[in-house]
Amino acid sequence: MLSPAATAVAAVRATAGSPAAVRGMHARILKEGLAHHPPNPAALVSAYAKSRLLPDALHLFDETPRRDIYIYSSLLTAVSHSASPELALPILRCMLSADALHPDHFVISSVASVFARLRSRRLGRQLHAHFVASPYNGDDVVKSSLVDMYCKCGSPDDGRKVFDSMSAKNSVVWTALVSGYASNGRSEEALQLFRSMPGRNLFAWTALISGLVNTGESVGAVELFVEMRRDGVRIDDAFVLSIEMVLEMRKRGYVPDTSSVMHDLEESEKEHHLFLHSERLAVAFGLIKSPPGSVIRVVKNLRGRSFIREGGHTGQTTAAHMTGKGRTQLREASTDWAACGGWAVVSGRADEICSLTKGKR
Repeated sequence: MLSPAATAVAAVRATAGSPAAVRGMHARILKEGLAHHPPNPAALVSAYAKSRLLPDALHLFDETPRRDIYIYSSLLTAVSHSASPELALPILRCMLSADALHPDHFVISSVASVFARLRSRRLGRQLHAHFVASPYNGDDVVKSSLVDMYCKCGSPDDGRKVFDSMSAKNSVVWTALVSGYASNGRSEEALQLFRSMPGRNLFAWTALISGLVNTGESVGAVELFVEMRRDGVRIDDAFVLSIEMVLEMRKRGYVPDTSSVMHDLEESEKEHHLFLHSERLAVAFGLIKSPPGSVIRVVKNLRGRSFIREGGHTGQTTAAHMTGKGRTQLREASTDWAACGGWAVVSGRADEICSLTKGKR
């Protein structure tokens, strides 16, 4: 027989993905007096996050009287995949200082994903130093996250050092480094690594070709695309077909019109935004799934967003909706670190962000 707490956890996990079901199960757990019994808080935080209810997850986290490493791991994982990854910084400080907990390998991996999205190489190196000094320094899953982090922070050489230290390399980390080299304009290293990759799959081909396209090496991308077809790689992915569409259009003289994309991005970033445009992917998906000669209709389903503007309307926004300049300012305001307890923790500026997020709940 399972204990009531264990039964509740199983029920919570079954509701993940359904906002109404998660909230209903939470209400039932509160009624039965099991809300603060481990591991219910962590399970609820995870379920709320998977149901796209991050504010509910944060509220539950604040109300939990005894927070353990599991609830921190669940919340940081949720934040790392959210539209506001910078929220991980005050949460991390709370874990290190207020609750005096040491990050485990799951937490370190989630924080690496956060720093990758923030494009903060400095914070990433601090995290890496902590990982090396931790009991988990041989964990290849964390190392895979570090490789991805360094590549997205514009430092594939650091990523390669971590890659070379891994005892077991799966296709995910191979693809991450190939993509890192290609997206940072290191096509020769990308190709060399790609050629030595065992069991090249569709994702590796896609990462390399799209990286070459984004850095303007269209000729090399076309050659690789032809080679991929010759190798018999099945093109059943809309993203891959969208690459073919871009290459074919460019051969016929297509020049991307980037005038409608955010002005404070580099030209290559503007083209990348157009390259991944949802309508283009929708057309590619229609070409794959519909019979020849049929009509393809693309219908927009965009939800309105409130925003903040200087001297004007005030509302809610997240880092994902800011321009590059705004993201940089927020990142600079939220990553002022000070040494504490053998590792860097977030300074008082992060508390300001934390208080602001509390006001939004």
